[in-house]
Amino acid sequence: GKKMAESRAVRSAGQGSEASAMVVVAKAVGPTTPKKATAWFLWLLGLYVMLMAQAPVHITPEMEAQYMKIMEKAETYRDLRGPVLFKLRGVDAKIYEQTGGVSFTL
Repeated sequence: GKKMAESRAVRSAGQGSEASAMVVVAKAVGPTTPKKATAWFLWLLGLYVMLMAQAPVHITPEMEAQYMKIMEKAETYRDLRGPVLFKLRGVDAKIYEQTGGVSFTL
């Protein structure tokens, strides 16, 4: 249809300029409805935010130190979790034996 005619027109122009080829590509894949235009805009905005925009907050050394303190605390809790899980598995094994196959933890 129309897209094929446009691509033929570009090819028949001999060594058509890159601009006219870009126009054909833009018409072929560009937004044609308001929904598509919105999707394209949001996609391009997402690319910009992901790749080029500055962070909304500048991380100061104090902020980083506070974050590291929180992470060290979380690691301590993770290390303390091991013995508790070991005890829970023991309790689960006893329940499993006494009930004939019903597990406490799934």
